[in-house]
Amino acid sequence: MKPIALALLVLLASCAKKQEPSQTAEQTRTITDGTWRTVTVPAKVERIICSGAGALRLITYLNAQDLVVAVDGAEKPKQKNIPNFCPYFLANPQYRSLPLFGESKGADNPELIASLEPQPQVIVKTYSDMGVSPEELQQKTGIPTVSIVYGDLTNNRELFFTTLRLLGDLLNRKERADSVIAFINGQIEELNRRTISIPDSLRLSPYIGGVSYSGVRGIGSTVFHYPPFRFTGTKHVAETVSKKPLPAMGKGDISSEQLIAYNPKLIFIDLSTTRGEGVVNGLKTVTTAPEFADIPAVKNGELYGVLPYNSYSINFELVLANCWFVGKTLYPEQFEDVNPQAKTDSICQFFVGKPMFDTLNFMMNGRVFTKLEKTK
Repeated sequence: MKPIALALLVLLASCAKKQEPSQTAEQTRTITDGTWRTVTVPAKVERIICSGAGALRLITYLNAQDLVVAVDGAEKPKQKNIPNFCPYFLANPQYRSLPLFGESKGADNPELIASLEPQPQVIVKTYSDMGVSPEELQQKTGIPTVSIVYGDLTNNRELFFTTLRLLGDLLNRKERADSVIAFINGQIEELNRRTISIPDSLRLSPYIGGVSYSGVRGIGSTVFHYPPFRFTGTKHVAETVSKKPLPAMGKGDISSEQLIAYNPKLIFIDLSTTRGEGVVNGLKTVTTAPEFADIPAVKNGELYGVLPYNSYSINFELVLANCWFVGKTLYPEQFEDVNPQAKTDSICQFFVGKPMFDTLNFMMNGRVFTKLEKTK
């Protein structure tokens, strides 16, 4: 080969080598997660898995579904006859076809995670005290594990917003996180605007029963700080008649005697309870048990079905949807222009990308946002 040609080849090879991407470790950055752990993550996160209750829901809210490469057992229930009424799940059927990396509630399988192809770059984990700890998971898989704290819309709303901002930063979805926060605040502000001037003499004190958590529950399962009551300036009946301080956690199971003592004029029933059997079916219990017959809400048929919002943690969009129905039921003049079904569709469209009322109503046997009839 001629010297000039050889020199040209060497020069081209040198330039090509300079243009190749660096073969060193992937660019990284350090973040502080929801439990104050310092975690080193890729500068650009493109592949994730979500461990624990609610983690995948929040990723869906941030329009980051395309980053998910595997799911936990909650998205692939072993009992096929158990319906999943979570809007994030119903709106994203592709989740069901993704590989499995472990069981639900944080019971992750490090070996399965290590065998995933493609490999996730980050694991997002809720409820760090359940299942495999974030530290152990990170150690066994070698994958950065970011722990997040779920929060709620009442006492821990700012904590929830902090989590959304953390995930927005992690996944390059900052604008979407801000939009979700603004949407939630806007909904709550509008509910408050419509109800703030209602005189106390016109405010009812209803009861909410049959609320699910860790499974289906009976009529005695209640939330004392029920968000649709809080956001419409309404007091749970327990706040007006109970002489004991309400539980700090805001939820619990009351006895039949307590419900009779509350003597509510109106009862909202979380429709998850209608899937139960025996005393766990709250609607059947409250409408057929003789001891409840004289409760005004039962006697006068003032029983109303609301969407179940606790399923693999809180479905925030369904909490907000219930607010509009509760507001319209309690204060029809202030919510005269509101169609709760249409509101549900618009709220779900924003959070998960699809209207959901018809699907959810079908799953609840047509009882969502209706006056409930006695069951046989």
